[in-house]
Amino acid sequence: MRMEAIVITFERMTGALERLMLYPVSVTVILSGKIAGGAFFGITITTAMLIGLSFIFPLQITNPVVFVSSMVISSFTFSALGAFVSVTVKQVFEAQTLANLFRFPMIFLSGVFIPVSNLPATVKPLAYFMPLTYSVDCIKTSLGHQPEIFRPVESLAVLLLFALVFLGLSAWILKGRMS
Repeated sequence: MRMEAIVITFERMTGALERLMLYPVSVTVILSGKIAGGAFFGITITTAMLIGLSFIFPLQITNPVVFVSSMVISSFTFSALGAFVSVTVKQVFEAQTLANLFRFPMIFLSGVFIPVSNLPATVKPLAYFMPLTYSVDCIKTSLGHQPEIFRPVESLAVLLLFALVFLGLSAWILKGRMS
């Protein structure tokens, strides 16, 4: 998410994104490429961290398909969220500030530290509107825990839906700002 919030905003500031818009491809295709690059970066960093940490904390991945699927789809979803954040602002520092507005509540309300089922009833509905909730649920399931919200296939579908919504909103906003 951080990568996209910086790269797209910086490219808009320098005019590089406007030059890309001169090519005969749609805004959605351009943003999809940016998101794919950010997702690849996220997957690479995550893989490196997992390999490094596996020497310290051994992982018992009981469902590697769910684990890898969750990692890949989550990377695309959060890159798309970063793209959404980046097209709504003009400066890099604004993008980082706005990204934190999304990032910090997600960390504390999405089951990373406190299971969603243990959240107070007043904030629990917010967790269901955060993509990290579904990522955490899939990762926990792939490590042998029972799903807390949905089965993995349903959680992955929700993550894909989030990714498509963020991509669509990003393209719509960027088209409006570029014309």
